[in-house]
Amino acid sequence: MIKEHNDTFTFGPFLVDAKERVLLRGSNPVPLTPKVFATLLALVENAGHIVEKEELMKVLWPDSYVEEGNLAQNIFKLRQVLGKNRLGKPYIETVPRRGYRFLASVKQSNQSILPANDTRRRKALKEIPRKSLHSESKAIQSIAILPLTNTSRDQNLEYLSDGITESIINSLSRLPQLRVLARSSVFSYKGREVDPKDIGRKLQVKTVLTGKVFQVNEQLVIRVELVETATGWQLWGEQYHHRLADILEVQEEIAKQVSEQLSLKLTGDQQRQLATL
Repeated sequence: MIKEHNDTFTFGPFLVDAKERVLLRGSNPVPLTPKVFATLLALVENAGHIVEKEELMKVLWPDSYVEEGNLAQNIFKLRQVLGKNRLGKPYIETVPRRGYRFLASVKQSNQSILPANDTRRRKALKEIPRKSLHSESKAIQSIAILPLTNTSRDQNLEYLSDGITESIINSLSRLPQLRVLARSSVFSYKGREVDPKDIGRKLQVKTVLTGKVFQVNEQLVIRVELVETATGWQLWGEQYHHRLADILEVQEEIAKQVSEQLSLKLTGDQQRQLATL
């Protein structure tokens, strides 16, 4: 259950002040929109526990109906801002078909970061959430979804890898302003070690999605990353965990989640269209 209070929360180099509605990295304020801050606050208040998507949606948009993609967009922005901890792991975990969990150890205090008489700085901090999280980023215009690599010898996982790849291609190809390379173009790279920069030059695309499927005991793990071909920088990455027993349900679920995350890099019109897929 999401709680309501005015405490402060610290984790890693960050501090969240619920009363002042501000996120600090060290002593520097981090600009967040009100909805993104509310998403962060709900997660840190329940650190270590799953916060259901439905519960988050009710807290963020109590009096209106919005697509689930709006929540995914808030999570994406938070991951951009927070980055990873000193061990290289993300702060926010996606729990498939349920919601999200904040993984960092959080310390809670009932002390505000500002004294009551510091009205000037309080006013300045209150203006921060109204600013944009960052300047308008350039939308993705072209993408190649490379076949996911099956690192095991299980033929069922081979079929799953191909199925997830095809499902993502089919979902994104329905967006008119995005050029998605066809299956016939990308499956020629199946089983080959590729450099995203080389793929960008050969296939004339701005971004490449790569991924791996592997088994850890009774868990199925799918790891994907979106790479900018001009620079080789990772624009986004995620890891999904499922029980092997759910293998028949995994393909559609993973394809949907990956497609939703990729939509956050597209233009506003494309985002709204993908949310209905």
